[in-house]
Amino acid sequence: MTEKTEKTTDFKIKHVATGYEYRFNGVLRVFSESFTSDWNEESVFGRMDPILAFKGTRRTLSVELLIGGAGKDAPALVKQAEALPALMYPTYSDKSGALSIKDPPLVRIFDKNFLKAKADKGLLCAIKNISVDRGESFHESAGTDTMDDLAANKVILKMDLIPLHEYDIGWIESADAAGKYSFGPDAIPEYYFSNRKITTE
Repeated sequence: MTEKTEKTTDFKIKHVATGYEYRFNGVLRVFSESFTSDWNEESVFGRMDPILAFKGTRRTLSVELLIGGAGKDAPALVKQAEALPALMYPTYSDKSGALSIKDPPLVRIFDKNFLKAKADKGLLCAIKNISVDRGESFHESAGTDTMDDLAANKVILKMDLIPLHEYDIGWIESADAAGKYSFGPDAIPEYYFSNRKITTE
């Protein structure tokens, strides 16, 4: 029986407002999706079940990447990861002499190993939270024990994202055949959905 091994993946984040890009090659530890439907419930006397009106379905993504390590590019990758929390903030315009929000903090994420789409322009997302775990980020240089001599070599980057679909996601009725429906990739070129497992045999 062979051990399951973690695979590295190329993960890119593009800041919509500024166009800045952050590219990582790291071990993708978590790539999970959850879906929650929201219903408006009304209870009435004499009826055991509530009257339901469908409001919508929300999709959320959770991503966890181990970035850095022993490679020569590790310090640069870690530095990029540490800069990502800046994406949580909006852009401002001060042309009027007072700061006003110009653009909200939106990003597009790309990962060809775990997101598939026929038209790959990135999955538009709002960032719910970012955490950079430095618990394994530092190692002591030989013969020294001061903070100035500690060098960053890896971090664990965690993000929770809310996809903002740029199309009507759901079952689309065919224009050619009444009663025939298609969903997701078959109906919409920009549809993004996870398509691989993180670990392999």
